[in-house]
Amino acid sequence: MSRDTESDNLPVCEKRTQILKCLVEGNSIRASALICDVVKNTVIKLLCEVGEACSKYQDEHLRNLACKGVQCDEIWSLSMRRLAGKS
Repeated sequence: MSRDTESDNLPVCEKRTQILKCLVEGNSIRASALICDVVKNTVIKLLCEVGEACSKYQDEHLRNLACKGVQCDEIWSLSMRRLAGKS
């Protein structure tokens, strides 16, 4: 059985949405691929495409913001947890 987005019964847009939901919920790339029945490279390629689109959007729209602070709690806790696991 070939695991690919085109071979599944879901339309490609819905499959991409399903993959992104898995990633946003905190699943790994490998787990998302298994859950969505696609190959790992499909998830990686989609993640790169979405990252580029987000970067382009932020570069175009997030300008001259009068921010007093930026809160990154989740990012730091994830990074610190991973660092702690390596030692």
